[in-house]
Amino acid sequence: MVFKTDSQYIEHFYRDLEPWTHYIPVEANLKDLVKKIKWAESKEDEAKHVAEEGMKYARENLMPLDIFCYYGTIYKVLRSNSLKLEILLYIIDHNILINLPQFISRNGHAVSRSP
Repeated sequence: MVFKTDSQYIEHFYRDLEPWTHYIPVEANLKDLVKKIKWAESKEDEAKHVAEEGMKYARENLMPLDIFCYYGTIYKVLRSNSLKLEILLYIIDHNILINLPQFISRNGHAVSRSP
């Protein structure tokens, strides 16, 4: 089971994750960590469900091929004229969360993941 803290840092898949579905949310200062652990111990069935959903998401979306495809998509975009490197660096530097495949599709580039 994942206990995930609030953070200023983001990963490309965070938008898909739902608290209490894929992970147990914890304050960044860990002030409520003991409380959340006690909840998980006392609500075994619910905690097990959260753990299973988190593992299912990871298996379906975070395997090496998925990560490779994500970075391959970024590379394709950088090679094209539709998104300049400076813009992407600004997005990353300012922690702006975008759905890259959706963004690319809106700009006329088809994106697909090979099985």
